[in-house]
Amino acid sequence: MRIFFSILALTFLVGCGSEGLDFQKGQEALADNDIYAAEDAFRQSIRKGERVKDSYLQLGYLYERQDGNALLALWHFNQALKYSNKDDQDLKDIRSAATRCEDQFLKELATRGRESELQALKFKIKLLEDHAARQKRWIEELRRENTDFRKQLAETN
Repeated sequence: MRIFFSILALTFLVGCGSEGLDFQKGQEALADNDIYAAEDAFRQSIRKGERVKDSYLQLGYLYERQDGNALLALWHFNQALKYSNKDDQDLKDIRSAATRCEDQFLKELATRGRESELQALKFKIKLLEDHAARQKRWIEELRRENTDFRKQLAETN
């Protein structure tokens, strides 16, 4: 996977001219593993309208590698698709990446759902434990009263 990203980064670097300087800076930052600088450079490239599709694509790959960012990656891949031409060679790869991110996001949602269900169950268990403790105290109180009433009854007879 890393080899794929390295080759992709080099491919884009070779094609860079004077236009797309921010994109090139983003590629260099990626090569140096400076994720934040790469992110900033790709965003700047998008703002300037230079190599927009490629910048969205690189941001998609960047977010795809980060845990919990599948939705953000999916959005960027969809933006890259939006700026793609029908005859672009990487169209299939972008669609494949978008599908991967969609699947990952659905898994993340399922995990979040299970975690919230687990928290709800833990809360219900805590409520039941508290209720059981109150019931236990009440039963002990009733036993003491019962014992006291039996003593009083025995004394009067």
